[in-house]
Amino acid sequence: MKLLSLEMLNIRSYQHQKIEFPEGSFLLSGDIGFGKSTILLAIEFALFGLGDILASSLLRRGEREGMVRLEFELEGKEIIVGRSLQKKKDAISQTTGYISIDGNRKEMTPSELKAEILSLLGYPKELSSKQKNPIYRYTVYTPQEEMKQILLSKRDDRMEILRRIFGVDRYKTIRDNSNNLRLELKRNASSYELLSKGLNEKNEELKIISEKKEKLTSRLLEIKKSLQDFKIKEIATIQKSEEIEQKFTQFQSISKEVAAKEGELKTYDQNLSSLEIKIKHLLTGKEEIDIEKEIFYIENNIKIILDNLKKSKEKKEKLNNCKIIAGKLEVELSEKKESLDRISKEIKLKIDSISSLKGTYDRNIDEIRNEISVIQKNIEEIYQRKEGFNKEIDSLLKSKERYNTKISEYKEQNSIDMGSLRSLESDLSSLSNLKGIGLCPLCKQNISEDHRQNEIKRIEKEKNAFNISLNETNKLIKKVETKLKEIDAEIDNKSKNLITSEKNKIIKLEHLIKETDLFTILSKELNNLNSQLSPLEKIINNKSQEQKQILAEIETLAPIESEINELEKRKDSSFELIGKYKDALNLKKDIEILKDKKKILEEAINNLKENLKQFSGIDGEKQAISQELKKITEEKIKKEREEAEKLKEVELLGKDFLRVSKEIGEKKKYLRIGEKLQKIANWLDNYFISLMETMEKEFMESLRMQFESYFSKWLENLLEGDEIEVSIDEDFTPVLRQEGFDADYESLSGGERTSVALAYRLALNRIINNLVDEIKTQDIIILDEPTDGFSRKQMDRVRDVLDMLGMNQVIIVSHEPEIESYVDHVLRVTKRDGVSRVENQGTFSKTTVDL
Repeated sequence: MKLLSLEMLNIRSYQHQKIEFPEGSFLLSGDIGFGKSTILLAIEFALFGLGDILASSLLRRGEREGMVRLEFELEGKEIIVGRSLQKKKDAISQTTGYISIDGNRKEMTPSELKAEILSLLGYPKELSSKQKNPIYRYTVYTPQEEMKQILLSKRDDRMEILRRIFGVDRYKTIRDNSNNLRLELKRNASSYELLSKGLNEKNEELKIISEKKEKLTSRLLEIKKSLQDFKIKEIATIQKSEEIEQKFTQFQSISKEVAAKEGELKTYDQNLSSLEIKIKHLLTGKEEIDIEKEIFYIENNIKIILDNLKKSKEKKEKLNNCKIIAGKLEVELSEKKESLDRISKEIKLKIDSISSLKGTYDRNIDEIRNEISVIQKNIEEIYQRKEGFNKEIDSLLKSKERYNTKISEYKEQNSIDMGSLRSLESDLSSLSNLKGIGLCPLCKQNISEDHRQNEIKRIEKEKNAFNISLNETNKLIKKVETKLKEIDAEIDNKSKNLITSEKNKIIKLEHLIKETDLFTILSKELNNLNSQLSPLEKIINNKSQEQKQILAEIETLAPIESEINELEKRKDSSFELIGKYKDALNLKKDIEILKDKKKILEEAINNLKENLKQFSGIDGEKQAISQELKKITEEKIKKEREEAEKLKEVELLGKDFLRVSKEIGEKKKYLRIGEKLQKIANWLDNYFISLMETMEKEFMESLRMQFESYFSKWLENLLEGDEIEVSIDEDFTPVLRQEGFDADYESLSGGERTSVALAYRLALNRIINNLVDEIKTQDIIILDEPTDGFSRKQMDRVRDVLDMLGMNQVIIVSHEPEIESYVDHVLRVTKRDGVSRVENQGTFSKTTVDL
C-alpha cells in the first residue's frame, strides 16, 4: 500500500488542504498544535470511518459539512476513497461515501465502505463490526499515548489487548464458549435423565397390558366360533323363510288376481247393460229397421245435397265479387268527386288571388332590379356627401368650408398674438429684474429708473391690447364653431330625408318584384288546374256507368243466399241422422265383443280358484318360521354385541400398548441422549478446554519469544551500549535490568522510556505483519513523535532504525528539527489565524546530510 494524496475540507484546523504524499520516508514537521496529528486522523477516518474517533473532534468548529478524500495505490490499482461529515441541528454524522478503483466509482454507506476497505487491505472481516481496528493501530499508526498506555496498563488489560491484536483471543473465546457449552450439555443431560425416569415402571405396565390383551383375544375367539354357528343356523332358517314367503306371495298374487278379474267381470256386466240402454235411446220407435240399408240411403241423399250446395256457393262467390267491385267503384267515385271539388275550389281561389293584385305587371324584373341598384348608389353618394347630387346640400358644404377657413385664420392670428404676448412678458420680467441696477446686462448701457418704468408701462399697455385682441378672436371662433355645428346638423337632416326617400323607392320596387313573381306563379298554377279538370270529369262518368251495371247483377244474384241456407240445414240433418245410425251399429258390435270377453274371463276365474287350493295352511307356516328366525337373530345380536365390546377392549388395550411402548421408546431415547451429552460434557471438561489452554500458552510463548527477539533488537539499536538489559515475561511485560538491578519503566529517563515504547511498537509491527500474511499494509508505517526525550546520539540511531525498517513509505510526525535530515522529504505544517496549512519543504539527500 502506498499513500498518494489526501484532501481535507473543514477538518479540525484545516479549511481546505490537499497534500501530495511522496515515496520513501517523509516528515510531517511543525510545532505542537499545528495540525500534524489531524492528517493522521484524517487518513484513518478516510479508510475506516469514525470508529472511536468523535465526529465533533473532526469537523471544524462553526462548519456544517466536512470531507476527506484519500488516494492510494494497492497492488497496482489506483484507489480513491471519500467520506463526508454533516451537521444537522446538534448532531454530526457520516453521510454516504464512495470508493473509486481504477476510475470505477461506487456510492456506499459508511459501513459498506468500511467492509470494502477491510477486504481490499486483507484485514479480518470481523473487524467491520468493531469500533477499533487493532491491526491498523499497532502495525501502521499508533498514537504515542496509546503505545505508552499498553506498557503502563494492568497485566489483564495488556493481555486482552495483545490477544485481540494477535488474534489469540479466539482461544479464550473457544474456551469460554466450550465451558458454556459444557454447562449447557450438563443441564440438558440432567433434563434428559429426568425425562427417562420411570422406565422400569413403564415396562411393568406394558407387561400387564400384554397379559390382559392375550386373555381378551382368547375369549374373543370363543365368541367368534359361537357367533359363526348362529350365523349358519340363521342362513338355513332364512332360506326356509324365503321359500315360505315365496309361496305366500304366490298365494296373495293369485288371490288378488281372482278379486281383480271378478271386479272386471262385474264391470263387463255394467257395460253391457249401459250399451243396450244407449241403443234403445238412439233407435227410439225404430228398433226393428235395417240400420245398414238406412245408412246407405241417407249417404246417397247427402251426395245430391252437397252437389247442389257447391253450385249455389259458386253463385254466392260471384255475388261477393260483384259486391267487392261495387264497393271499390264507390270509393273511386268518391275520391274522384272529392278531387274534382278540390280542383274547382283551387281554381276559384287562384282567380280571386289574381283579381286581388292591383296594377300592371308587364315590366321586366331585371329593369326593376337595375333601377334599385341606381338608387342604392345614390344613397351611398349621399352618405359620402359628394357634390352635385343635391343643390341645397352643396350650398351648405360650401358654407362649412368658408367657416372652416375663417377658424383657421383666427387660430393662426391667436398663435401670433400669443407669441408676441410671451415676448412682452419676457421683456417685462427682464425690466423688473433690473430694479436697482444702472447698467443694462444686454447692451451694457446706462438706464435710468424713469426710463425703466416708462418701458414697463409701455409693455403693459401692449400686453393689454394683445389680451383684448385674443379675447375677441376666441369669441369669433366660438361663434363660427356654433355656426358649423348648425350647418352639420342641417346637412345631416337633409341627408337623412333624402336617404329615407330613396329607401322608400327601393321598398316599393322590391314589392313590385314580389307581386310580379306571384302573378306569374298564380297564372301557371291556374292553367295547370284547368288542364286537370276535363279528364277527371270523363273518368267520373265512366265509373258511374260501370257502377250501375254491377248493381243490377247483384240484384239478380241476391236470392242465392236463402237457397244455400236451406241446403245447409238439410245437409246437417242428414249427417246427424246417419251419425246416430252408425253409433247404434257400433254399439251392437261392442256388445258382441264384450259378451265374448266375459265368457273368457269367467273361465279364467274358475282356473285361478282351482290353483288356490294348493296353498291351504300357508299362513301358519309363515308365522312359525318368523318366530324361529326372530329367536336365532336375537341370539346372534347378543353375541355380536359381546364381540364388539371385547373388540373395543382389545382396541383400547392396543392403544395403551402403543402409548406405553412409545413412552418407553422416548425414555430410552432420552436416556441415550443424556448419556451422550454427558460424555461430550466430560470430554470438553477433561480434555478439550485444557487443550485450548495449552495451545494458547504454546502459541503465546512462541509469539513471546519472537517478540522478545525483535524487542531486544530494536531497543539495542535505539539505546547506547548495554546499560539496559531487557526480556519479555509471559504477560508480555518488559523486564528491565539496569547495571545489574531490576529497573521500573517509570524510573527510566524520558528518552529511555520513549525508546522502550518505540521498540515495543516496532516489535508488535513485525510480529503482526508476520502473523497475518494477507494484510496489504506491511510496507507502510506511521511513527507519531518517536523521538520524544531523545538525546543527540539517540536521534542519530533513529536514522539507522529507519533504514533497517526497509519499508516503501515511512511517515514520521515530529516537531524535532533534527529529524528533517533523516528522511527523504519534509512536509511542513504551519498555522495562521487558526487555519493549518501544509507546505512542501523539498527533498533531502541523506548522503549530503551525513557529510
